[in-house]
Amino acid sequence: MKQFLSCVKVRGTGSISSGKTPERAIAKNLAQPTNYQAGIALGKCAVKLITLGISGTIPFGIALLHASTNTQAVAQITPDVTLGAEQSVVRPNVMIDDHYADKIEGGALRGSNLFHSFLEFNIGDGQRVYFANPSGIENILTRVSGSNASNILGTLGVTGSANLFLINPNGIIFGLNAQLDIAGSFLASTANSLVFEDGFAFSTANPDVPPLLTITAPIGLQYGSNQGGTISNSGKLSVGQNLTLAANNLNLQGELYAGRNLTLRALDTVKVRDNTTNPFIASSGRRLMIQGNREVNLMALNHPESGFFSGGDIVLRSANPIRGDAHYTSGSDFRIEKLDGSLGTLVSPFDPVIQASGDVSFSSYTGASLHVLAGSSVNIGSVTITGTEVTNYINQTVSLSDGTLLEVNGGARPTLDIRAGTTGFDSSLGLQGLPTPSNLSVLDAATSAEIAIDSITMSAADGLVLLTNQYNPNPALPDVTIQVGQINSSSSLGNGGDVVIDSRGGIVLSGNVNSQSTATASSGGAVTLIANDDITTTNIQSDSSFLDGGQISLTSRHGAIDTSAGSLTSLTDSPGRNGGQITLSANSDITTGNINSSGGKLGGGGDITLISNGRVSVAHSSIQSETFGFHKGGDIVITARSLSLFDNAFLSTNTHNAGDAGSVTITATDTVSFDGALSPKEFSGALSLVENGAEGNGGNLNITTGSLYVTNGAVLSASTRGEGDAGDVNINATDTVSFDGVGSNGLSSRATSRVNFGGQDNGDGGNLNITTGSLYVTNGAVLSASTFGYGDAGTVNITASDAIFIDGIGSHGFASAIASRVDENAQGNGGNLNITTGSLYITNAAQLSASTLGIGDAGNVNITATDMVYVDGISSNGFPTLIGSRVNDPGQGTGGNLNITTYNLSVTNGALVSVSSSNLAGQGSAGNLQITANSIFLDNQGKLSARTASGNGGNITLQIQDVLLLRNNSAISTNAGFDGTSGDGGNITINAGFIVAVPQENSDITANAYEGKGGKINITTQGIFGIDYREGLTSLSDITASSDFGLSGVVEISRPEVDPSQGLTSLPTDIIDTTGMIDYQCQVGRSSAGNKFTMTGRGGLPPNPNESLGEENWLEDLGSPMQVGEVGEAREIVSPVLGNASASSANQIVEAQGWMIDADGKVTLTVQVPAPTPVTPTSQQTWQVSASCQNIPNTANLTGTAH
Repeated sequence: MKQFLSCVKVRGTGSISSGKTPERAIAKNLAQPTNYQAGIALGKCAVKLITLGISGTIPFGIALLHASTNTQAVAQITPDVTLGAEQSVVRPNVMIDDHYADKIEGGALRGSNLFHSFLEFNIGDGQRVYFANPSGIENILTRVSGSNASNILGTLGVTGSANLFLINPNGIIFGLNAQLDIAGSFLASTANSLVFEDGFAFSTANPDVPPLLTITAPIGLQYGSNQGGTISNSGKLSVGQNLTLAANNLNLQGELYAGRNLTLRALDTVKVRDNTTNPFIASSGRRLMIQGNREVNLMALNHPESGFFSGGDIVLRSANPIRGDAHYTSGSDFRIEKLDGSLGTLVSPFDPVIQASGDVSFSSYTGASLHVLAGSSVNIGSVTITGTEVTNYINQTVSLSDGTLLEVNGGARPTLDIRAGTTGFDSSLGLQGLPTPSNLSVLDAATSAEIAIDSITMSAADGLVLLTNQYNPNPALPDVTIQVGQINSSSSLGNGGDVVIDSRGGIVLSGNVNSQSTATASSGGAVTLIANDDITTTNIQSDSSFLDGGQISLTSRHGAIDTSAGSLTSLTDSPGRNGGQITLSANSDITTGNINSSGGKLGGGGDITLISNGRVSVAHSSIQSETFGFHKGGDIVITARSLSLFDNAFLSTNTHNAGDAGSVTITATDTVSFDGALSPKEFSGALSLVENGAEGNGGNLNITTGSLYVTNGAVLSASTRGEGDAGDVNINATDTVSFDGVGSNGLSSRATSRVNFGGQDNGDGGNLNITTGSLYVTNGAVLSASTFGYGDAGTVNITASDAIFIDGIGSHGFASAIASRVDENAQGNGGNLNITTGSLYITNAAQLSASTLGIGDAGNVNITATDMVYVDGISSNGFPTLIGSRVNDPGQGTGGNLNITTYNLSVTNGALVSVSSSNLAGQGSAGNLQITANSIFLDNQGKLSARTASGNGGNITLQIQDVLLLRNNSAISTNAGFDGTSGDGGNITINAGFIVAVPQENSDITANAYEGKGGKINITTQGIFGIDYREGLTSLSDITASSDFGLSGVVEISRPEVDPSQGLTSLPTDIIDTTGMIDYQCQVGRSSAGNKFTMTGRGGLPPNPNESLGEENWLEDLGSPMQVGEVGEAREIVSPVLGNASASSANQIVEAQGWMIDADGKVTLTVQVPAPTPVTPTSQQTWQVSASCQNIPNTANLTGTAH
């Protein structure tokens, strides 16, 4: 043996600083928590050196060197002779602490160390053995050099405060009644040697006498090549300072208490067990470390008081996964480590509960329900929950931060319960009998409340995942994020597991969350995320194959929600079952990917609700709630400051069966925008569809916002191809509604209510209702209510308080339009177009029309514009800007009526306001056109028309307060037919203040026919200018009611009746004194060429130009004109006083020569004033002309002519 040990040279890797006590010297080395080395082989000698650098203030570092021997217990204490004269002495029956005990004295004193060496060292049951503690001795080091294990069945103690070291490579057994009475620290080990810093080894295999030089505290234990030896315990071992058990194997029951650090270390296995009558307790005031190089196997759940308790860290360390079926309470951190210090794996088939005031960290966990309550952060690589707890489980009602109560019962359902940043320990857990040792001091270790878990798998059914840092939160900690990768709580055996994450900061789910169930009679699990800050997720799935889908709820109180990296789905395939509700609520923005809550086969969809105080954005994704059964589909409700759907993002509520589809309701205080389309099946928008064969009704689309923008092919649509009615599209925007452009798929930006072709029994289309300040339909955009199937189209109701603008042709070649349409293959009536606005502008070939091409009547067009209706322009290929109601060939219905009420109507530059029928078989007649306006202006081929290709023309009724003005080949027409067709011309009724045209500009009013009878034109007006009745059309401006091959129509023009008293004017009774009105100094004299005054009366002109003309041109019988004569000869006027009237030029009275209309529609008569002609007096005139009268004309005629 001496030869074996001579080849061993051992040095620890830690550095020991000097100091007055070993505790101070060792503490510096212990700051490195993984300071050890292993596996030193020198020649034929195999030596393993482990330097135990343990965080805390354990007063010794230990290296273990084992030799292999067989042990046999002998109940005696026998010193050996290896110390010579300094050998140990046993004194029996010494009174110690009022009880008899055996006292061990002697030994080799070396500085502050005392060495003892025994051949056998055993303590019997009830025996008390104490080591004497001479003054100045800090460490008592004891070895057993014999071949038997030590049996400690009674009490082992130290009379003073020195630390006691006991090494026996054959093993050490602490019996059921074993106790320690040690104020200092105690080390029991099966190592060969205690190693000192200078290389000296106090060895059992080579029992040399310690050298006389000063020896400091031991720094480690040494094990040899044969590493036998086990330490077992069934007793209650308690020390005032550090307690260390180090062996090849540790087999532990009973109770272990250390005032400071507790270290349990095995080169092979640490095994811990309890039973129903005796708990296992390991308790340390500071650090508790358990290391089994090959295995740590802890099963201490049979007794309710069993557990591991530490005022400092708890560290479980092994090269392999640690089996840790126990409850742990740490005043600082809790860690599972590998031998290299990296995070390790925890396995627990039954019931682990971890409480730690600091951080909790391990790489993975597999086992039954796991409960972790950490005062600081939790960091776990992966978690797999396999079942419920079986003993002493947590049963507690936990209040979430939103006030929701959650039952946490690890015995009733498989549970992962992680609570970080909490102050809620001990009795609040609902554990029965969980002790808190009196020597447990909790360190202030909390620095964070973060939870980070890479993946979670709930392999048992109906589980619960609870991750929170909001449970009894420590307000001193910052708000941090809960970060989780994948969560799988799905089940094929029962309900999907619930997932609840409640964060004081944000939540980041970088992997998928799956809580679906594929088992019979089972539901999908609920997923609930609550955060103060941002929430970011990928896929969340809570489906069910047989019952309802689970609910999904995401709430961010102060942050944003972003699910754009994945989808949120809660679906069901079960008959009569529903998809789960999906709710997202954020104080800031919400950005989503796909969201789907739909019922399968016979089930209904769940509601989808998005609430944001910021912006909701959906890109290249869909939000859908569909029903495939008899239940109603879910509603989609979005409330936000603004909503933006782009890059083929859409909202959809559809029905495929008897259940009604849900509604889409959007409320956005600022704006709502839908943008983009890539293909006919890929577009941005909002849809509600009754699918083919479905009997349920479609849902409504409801949008309330400040402004709505639908651009680049986006769609708002409520339609039916089944038996149910389509829903309504309701838009209420306080500022602006804009539909603009064409998508890259060639489809218009549009809002539609539509009956699609889908069989013989279609439902009816819904209504399209828009209320706004201003409406823009531009660049090919369309608003429509149409039928393409066997149902009536809905109505379009638009109210725009300011103006409506319909303009242009899209890139696909089709006009911007507001339309109601019955398609060629449809059997149903078109809906009405009801427009109410301040001003209506339709320009550049845009259209406002109701039409039928099928078997059904076109709808009516009703327009009320308080200010103006402006219709202007024609396309480059000849299509006019249009307001119309039409029957297009081969349509067989009746055209709708077109009613316009406005202040001013302007139809210019080829634009057309029309009711028409182009059916060649005469099976569709045009509707009527009725316009009520203050004035109507037609210019440059602007037309009002009620024309039919075959059949009777429609009627036109114009009620005009002021003026109807026709310019530049404009027209009003109710013509019927052309070559080969028949039909009477329609009637035209015009009631206008004035009708004005320019004769040479060929503007016509016609009610002509080709083979049928010409229509009737009835005009009531105060005056007609520039347009006359003629029997046929000419190059002038005409009024005609002719027929090429039939009877001509009738033209009646009438004026209002005139009161005869309007032609009389009362003369004044007082004669005017003209003395001051005539300048006598300017008398012409007796010239016969004097001025004349001729009065012929007014002849029907009213005295007030604001009064209307009489019905006829009255000519008053005034007899022969009375010749007043020359002014100078009429009579002599004697004036007693000469007047002071000044000379002035005589003015000539002439007839009006022209007229003009101002901006208000008023007519002003004009005259061209002649230039004055100088007159030279003749020689016969004998009167003297004063200088002031030289420029007065010699003659001036005053003529009054009645008209």
